[in-house]
Amino acid sequence: MVAEGEEKEKMVMLRSEDGVDFLLSEAEAEAHCGRKIKIMMKYDSEDHIIPSDDGGGEINYCLIRLPVRGDTLSKVIDYSKMHASGSHDLTHWDAEFIAGFNHEALFDLILASE
Repeated sequence: MVAEGEEKEKMVMLRSEDGVDFLLSEAEAEAHCGRKIKIMMKYDSEDHIIPSDDGGGEINYCLIRLPVRGDTLSKVIDYSKMHASGSHDLTHWDAEFIAGFNHEALFDLILASE
């Protein structure tokens, strides 16, 4: 809950083509997502509001619709978070991550990472 006088953290809702939503803070979105999403965040002029889970009022967010499936977007977010930490060698993790994809999923992943 935000104390009186404090500014609420800005949020970004990433919505996949199949309607799966991912709610991230604006700072997370900027750190973990690509240039395309950063540009789209600047141009979202609509006010989107959802009730807060903790009963603390409402959450205002920027809505960004992406032309990728929810399972692919989830993987992109996981990959980005892991690499943003930068705390350890990710060679083995990357190899396992990519090995779990078929050709169609790899193609979707490439499209999502633009």
